[in-house]
Amino acid sequence: MVLMSTRPGVITEIVEVPLPEERWAVRRDSPQLLEVARYVSNRIADEVRKAQLAEQEGGYS
Repeated sequence: MVLMSTRPGVITEIVEVPLPEERWAVRRDSPQLLEVARYVSNRIADEVRKAQLAEQEGGYS
């Protein structure tokens, strides 16, 4: 999974997803799935906070 920043075209991280290719076989409450989802959600929240701070400070430089 490729995570991108709020700035266009900037890749911040490539996240390995340790789940089988048959994703339909993974339960939605699987600890592995929840761990990946939580991690990605936290990274997205970090990017949103950075963007909000940059906007308050007058935009990106």
